[in-house]
Amino acid sequence: MNEEVNAWEIYANTPSHMQLRLFLSFLANMRTYNSNLRTILLDVTGAYLYARISDEENVFTRPPPGVTIPRGYVLRVLNGLYGLRSSAKRWYNHLVQERLVEKFHMTSLKNAPCILFKQHLLIFIYVDDICIGGTPNAIQELLAFLQAETIKFTQKELPATFLGLELRCQGPAFQLAQNNYCNEVIQHFAVDTNKSRTTPISEHVHLEAFDQPLNDPDYLMGIGKLMYLMQGTRPELAFPIHYLSRFNHSYGPEHLKTLRCSCMRLGICVVMCG
Repeated sequence: MNEEVNAWEIYANTPSHMQLRLFLSFLANMRTYNSNLRTILLDVTGAYLYARISDEENVFTRPPPGVTIPRGYVLRVLNGLYGLRSSAKRWYNHLVQERLVEKFHMTSLKNAPCILFKQHLLIFIYVDDICIGGTPNAIQELLAFLQAETIKFTQKELPATFLGLELRCQGPAFQLAQNNYCNEVIQHFAVDTNKSRTTPISEHVHLEAFDQPLNDPDYLMGIGKLMYLMQGTRPELAFPIHYLSRFNHSYGPEHLKTLRCSCMRLGICVVMCG
């Protein structure tokens, strides 16, 4: 029998694209007053493995293939593991609450707890991907603190890819783009970029439910790809996604044609500035 799981025991704060843009707006505002601010990206190695399971909790697992233990025994888990549903929450508490807040004396935003700040320092955390902005001395102090806590990471400078978004600086501001992903969508649907549209869908399009729905995965896949772009950098795709999603179970050739026409909009390179 499967034991019921309390959602609050496994829930971990995970920021949205909107919170990332909020973070970049804060950082851009700081950069207008101090041109010496740096922005770096960190990728924590094996993040879930750092969080230790308390002695009051009993978590057991079968031995992995190749590991032999006496018959009738199981293994007790002492640290977080990938695949354990509570690992994300444990890692968040380990890094944010127990390290950055209590030891490094940072403060998290009430409505965006994955954004933390301290004098001359601002941090955005998405599981094991971290974006840091601040003065060189403040950043160096943070990196030294993480190393002292035996947290291993790799470091990158901008421009770079962060959470699937192309992030780069332009003066004090930031630019977010998904040009590589746009190109993948264009190639997948064989879109002719020479026929780029100025609007994602025509006002004269009026579709009806198709009596014999097609079994073409490209339709649902295409809506999913456009939705990912809409959430990241292309808000103008919101209406065609909402309209075409009405026919997820009753689409035909005309619906696919309209979807491909919406993809033509991707031929116009648009970036969102933070």
